[in-house]
Amino acid sequence: MGLGEKIEKSKENLKSLKVISTVGSTYKAHRFHVIYIVVALVVIAVGISLALIFGSSSKKHIAKPKSASISSNVCTNTTNRSTLMAAAGALYTGNVTNESQLAVKIKNIKGYNKDPNCLYFLVNYYLSKGDPNNASTYLKELEKVYNPKQGFSGMFVQSLSLSTLKDEVNTLQQSFTQAQTNSKTFHHNNGN
Repeated sequence: MGLGEKIEKSKENLKSLKVISTVGSTYKAHRFHVIYIVVALVVIAVGISLALIFGSSSKKHIAKPKSASISSNVCTNTTNRSTLMAAAGALYTGNVTNESQLAVKIKNIKGYNKDPNCLYFLVNYYLSKGDPNNASTYLKELEKVYNPKQGFSGMFVQSLSLSTLKDEVNTLQQSFTQAQTNSKTFHHNNGN
């Protein structure tokens, strides 16, 4: 092979390298576009999925009263909201004087016995007074209208669960019964 033939062969090899190089860079560019499109589709799919998940879950948290005859929100409506706020504040601070005035106000609200927030206050009020009979009566009313998915108003900073309220009413009832028994025993032993 002469020098001229070698040069021609080198030119042909160079041309074939350019074709391979062009095909390789075209392949890399094409692969980049495919990856870009796949990533974009994944991001869009994740966004739509999150929107559907959070959109449907926020609808689940909207509590609907079972019916107007079972539960109402008379204590949280605009007319009575200030009374409930004052009641929640009195519970939080332990202001018994204010609690008794607020208990009267709440009992004067039409439909208070269908509102779990009104009843929650009344149960706590009678617990703080040490009155197991009224606490138990209002707890029974509360159990009829309470919706655990809805809970109590956010105005009650540290609201107790319904089961804790039951425990507290039961403890008060037992203490009251024990005190009555002790009193009868005392009077019987002292001849009264």
